[in-house]
Amino acid sequence: KKIEDDLARRRAGYNGEKANDYFAALLPEDYYIFHDLRLANGKSFFQMDTLLISANYMAVNEVKSYSGTLFFDRHAYQLTRTYNEKQECYQDPITQVENQMRQLKKWLFAHNSPQVPIDYLVTISNPKTLLTTNPGKHSIFERVCHSYRLQNRVENFENMYKEEKLPLKTLRRLNRQL
Repeated sequence: KKIEDDLARRRAGYNGEKANDYFAALLPEDYYIFHDLRLANGKSFFQMDTLLISANYMAVNEVKSYSGTLFFDRHAYQLTRTYNEKQECYQDPITQVENQMRQLKKWLFAHNSPQVPIDYLVTISNPKTLLTTNPGKHSIFERVCHSYRLQNRVENFENMYKEEKLPLKTLRRLNRQL
């Protein structure tokens, strides 16, 4: 039973990332998109579900495939899922993706890459999942959205980061390194 439950969770995660990949593929062609990228920082490793790279910025995208109702608790920095009248607590995916972003900055520095703005996003692949948070903390939905809103969030990033930081030659070199 434990193995079957673990397999079901892994399949759901994989299917959620595949669903998110569909929306990432709709982004403009000048983006480099990396899926399930695992990089070494010294003796440790870190993994990102999706990394989007443009000439102006990078965005780390953590994908979650939860069903039910998700409560993003901004006081305790945890995620609570309610599904079939059962509550479960999970690691805060916003903190998780912020840590991935820090690791990516260290990796870029270690590989002599130019400084580029790095942002992040958490996408929920199941469009029927209800997203909730603490009263007055709704600004987290600038960072958390359903996968079908990925293009809209990328447009927001493009409006924030208008200055080119990575010329084409540098983008290609970085693509090869990654």
